[in-house]
Amino acid sequence: MDRDDPLIQRARPVHAAAPGRDIGLLRRVASVYRRGPGSLLNLSLYAAGLTGLWTAVTFVIIQFRLLAIVDPSQKIVALTTITLVGLVFPAIVQPVAGGFSDRSRNRLGKRGPYILFGGGGLAIATMLVGFADSFMSLLLAYCLMQVMGNIAQGPANALLIDHVPVNRRGAAAGALTFARSIGAGIAVVGTLLLLSHAPTQEMSLWMWLALALISGMALLSAGWTSLAIRPRPDSDAVVPGPEGPADETEAEGPAPRTREFIWFLAAFTIATGTMSVLSRFAIFFLQDVVGLENPARGALILSISVVGGVALSVLPAGILSDRMGRMPILLAGGLVGSVSVASLAFIDTLPALVVAGLAVGVSSGALLSVAWALANDLVKPSKAGRNLSYTSTAMLFGAGIPLAAGILVEVLNRRADDLGYRVMIGAVAIAFVIFPLMLIRLKAARVRRGR
Repeated sequence: MDRDDPLIQRARPVHAAAPGRDIGLLRRVASVYRRGPGSLLNLSLYAAGLTGLWTAVTFVIIQFRLLAIVDPSQKIVALTTITLVGLVFPAIVQPVAGGFSDRSRNRLGKRGPYILFGGGGLAIATMLVGFADSFMSLLLAYCLMQVMGNIAQGPANALLIDHVPVNRRGAAAGALTFARSIGAGIAVVGTLLLLSHAPTQEMSLWMWLALALISGMALLSAGWTSLAIRPRPDSDAVVPGPEGPADETEAEGPAPRTREFIWFLAAFTIATGTMSVLSRFAIFFLQDVVGLENPARGALILSISVVGGVALSVLPAGILSDRMGRMPILLAGGLVGSVSVASLAFIDTLPALVVAGLAVGVSSGALLSVAWALANDLVKPSKAGRNLSYTSTAMLFGAGIPLAAGILVEVLNRRADDLGYRVMIGAVAIAFVIFPLMLIRLKAARVRRGR
C-alpha cells in the first residue's frame, strides 16, 4: 500500500518515516496491519458476521421458526411474505444511513458508530426471534433485524473507498467477498449442526444456541471493524471530511459519472437476479432433470462445491483485476460461468455435478468481487455511503427475476417435459455473458490499474 496516496492520507493519519530512513518492505507491511484501517482483514471482518447471520436466518432459522408457529399448509405463503417484506428495507434504510455517514463528523469516525450501533441492534433483534410465538411477532422481529442490520450495512459499503487506494480495490473487494463466503459457511453449518438436535415444533435450547451463535458473530465482527477503523487519538484531523478533493482520487482513474453508475446498477440487477434463479430451483431441477434419488443431498453437495469455488476465486480475481483492469476478469468470469451453467443441462452424475458447481462458484466469485471493486470506482468518495447502497435497490428489483422465472418454468414444463428447466438453464447461461458485455461501455472497467 502506498502511504503517500492522497486517499489514504485523508482516511487516516500517517506518521512519515524520518528523512533518509528506509523502513524496509516487511516493516511497511507490518505497520499497515498495526494501523487498523490499512488492513483488508479489519475492513472486511464485519461482513463475515453480518452475512453469516443473514444467510443462517434466511435459509435456516426462519424456516424452523415458521414450522413451529404457523399451520404447515401456510408455511410457503408465510415464508414468501417475510422474504418480500424484508427485501424492501435494504433499499430504504441503507441509502439513508449511508447518506448520514457521508456527512458524519463523529469523533469515532464516519462509518464506525453506525456499524457498531447497527451490528449491536441486529444481534439483539435476532435474539427476539426466539421469543416470537406468532407469525406477526416473527415478522416484526424480522423487520427490526432489517432496520438495524441495514443501518450498519449502508455506511459499511463505503469502507473500501474510504481506506483503500484505487489500485488495490480489486484485492479489497476480493477479501470482502471471501469474508462473506466464509462467514456464511460457518453460520449455516453451525446452525444446522445445532438444530439437528432440536425438534422443529418447539423453541428448544438448541435454537437459542443457534441464535446466540449468529448474534455473537455479528456483534463481534461489527465491533472489531468499528474499533479498527476509528481515528487515531493522536490525530489532529479526527475524522475525514465528507467533501474531500475528488480530483486526488480521480487522478488514478476516470472521473465517476452518474450515468455510468446507473448503467452498472442495471447490469447488477440482471446479474444478481439471474444468479439467484439457480439456487431457488436447485432441488426441483436435481430431482426432475438430473434424476437424483436424494435431491436434498445433491443440493447440499452442489452448494458446498459452489461456495468452495467462490472462496477459491475471489482473492485471485480481485488482485488480477488490479493489475489487468476489471474488464478482462469480468469477461473471463462470464464465459466460464456461461459454459459451466450450460453444462448442467447435460449432467446426470453426482461427480459431474460437483465439477460444474465448482466452476459456477469460481465464475460467480470472480464476477461479484470484481463488480464490487468496479462499483467503488464509479462513485464519488464524498457520496459513497449513499450511492453504494443503491446496489441493494438493484438487488430488490433483481429479486423479481426468480419470481418471474418460476412462472415461466411452470408454464413451459406443462408444454413439454423439463422444457421450462432447460429454458431456465439457457437463460442463466446467456445472462452470465450479458453482464460483463453490458459493462464494456464503462470507462472505469477498461482502465488498467497497475502495480
